[in-house]
Amino acid sequence: MNIIEIDEASKKKYVKTIILLIIFFAVSGCSENEASWNIEKLHIKEAWKITKGSNQIIAFIDTGICPALKNKYENRIVNAYNVLKNNSDVTDVNGHGTRMISVACASGDDGIWGIAPETKIMPICVMDIYGHTSPENLAKGIIWAVEHNATIINLSLGGDQEDQDVIKAIELATSKNIYVIAAAGDYSDSNLLFPANLSSVIS
Repeated sequence: MNIIEIDEASKKKYVKTIILLIIFFAVSGCSENEASWNIEKLHIKEAWKITKGSNQIIAFIDTGICPALKNKYENRIVNAYNVLKNNSDVTDVNGHGTRMISVACASGDDGIWGIAPETKIMPICVMDIYGHTSPENLAKGIIWAVEHNATIINLSLGGDQEDQDVIKAIELATSKNIYVIAAAGDYSDSNLLFPANLSSVIS
């Protein structure tokens, strides 16, 4: 069946699936015509026939975005916010947030492709230079994303202790049909980090 001809319900489900995958897979250092196994394995070219994410706003609650990438995607950046400074300066002094945004949203310039290259990008800085944050600042970042119309919240972070303020912020997001994605952890451990271990969060 031609992917363009699928019914609306299936189309919606397919698009959501692709958007949710963006945090975990990326294409780097290759052109669209030289797609690596990532694009082939996930059938991303087929997904691009439906959407490249232009109707999505992804909030990256992380360390921010580097100036070069912010300038490059200036027309795609929306409602940037630095929780630590309480202003719009989201200059990335760590690098992690920049990498996450590239993984998801790179538009093919310089041969780098993300899975959703047309999404709007909402950088929210909640971490310091060492990549550390507090539950209070994390919760504030999530609430900012909710209040500024993010459709997906990416949390490439996690910890071993739950926090009620963070849980409440995530509950607010999911109550508004915002998808929340969080890092499962990469410590050779089967236990999920918080907040990935919440049933409402995609880990």
